Amino acid sequence: MRVFERWVCCLLWQHRSTLRKTPPRADDEAALTEAIIVLARQYGRYGYRWIMAFVRAAGWHVSFKSVECIWCREGLNVPQRQPKRSRLWFMTDRASDCSRNIRVLGRMPSNSTWAQAALSNQPATVLPSPASTS
Repeated sequence: MRVFERWVCCLLWQHRSTLRKTPPRADDEAALTEAIIVLARQYGRYGYRWIMAFVRAAGWHVSFKSVECIWCREGLNVPQRQPKRSRLWFMTDRASDCSRNIRVLGRMPSNSTWAQAALSNQPATVLPSPASTS
């Protein structure tokens, strides 16, 4: 029994070129995939564009599209950024060994100097504000 290609493709709602042509794969694609996976593990926060730059620097002649296709096919992604943990946290008052709710900032507002002095029972030193430079 003879089945026509055009009739089968029409029946399956598939284009005829998908049956004729197989996607070309390079001979060294497995080695390239391994290299991309190793670089993605080594540089966890880098995306496929940075990995492509590293692969090219290693001597591979690849396009960004092939690296992107391998990146998506292998299910690689860039993890979400973790919050910085050592910037705005509580200071400890070593004299009384209790933690206070004072946030460490680059420059504190002028009223916070008096509030900190009242909390720590020390005389306040008035800091010059940037607007009063005489």
